[in-house]
Amino acid sequence: AEASSGLQPGSGEAGGETEADAALAAVRSFWREEVLQVSSGVDETGGLVGPLCGWYALVWAVVCLGACDGASSIGALNKLLMPMPFAVLAAFFARAVTLPGAGAGIRTLFSPDFAAIRSPSIWVAAVSQLFFGVSAGLGTLTTYASFSPPSTPVGRSAIIVSLSNSAFSLFAGVTVFGFLGFISHTTGAAAPPSA
Repeated sequence: AEASSGLQPGSGEAGGETEADAALAAVRSFWREEVLQVSSGVDETGGLVGPLCGWYALVWAVVCLGACDGASSIGALNKLLMPMPFAVLAAFFARAVTLPGAGAGIRTLFSPDFAAIRSPSIWVAAVSQLFFGVSAGLGTLTTYASFSPPSTPVGRSAIIVSLSNSAFSLFAGVTVFGFLGFISHTTGAAAPPSA
């Protein structure tokens, strides 16, 4: 993850800490000490992390309330919750494209290294992402099919799901690379690799 963000330790001055190193250290420190509250070792168990427990409890409450009335309540809850990731990503997108340096990051996304196409690992990563994106083999498509009428054209549905997945992935990619361009701009780190 570090390599793809352009925040690589020691990527600047030889032997000295760069601004990118300091930013990465701050992120790691915040994650370990504030969010996770990691203990000093296995002999010290620490305690429950209040905010994380609260968010987990909220998620489980929503799940239990959604399932309390059977499939009808799950359907109603999905109508409310399914658009939320799209709305959140749209808000992130709006912020990402307005940041300084975002254009450079987005240009990096659309300037691929065509020599990397010969690498089998690139193809494995691409196919893995595609299978993950459409949730192939996880029961999602079976569930979708079970709620569809028998007369639903399967081919058309498959094309719609595949194209929607690709469009959403591209939208997310532009958002992420907008933020990476901003990070690169503010830290002076090299632009993120596109492959």
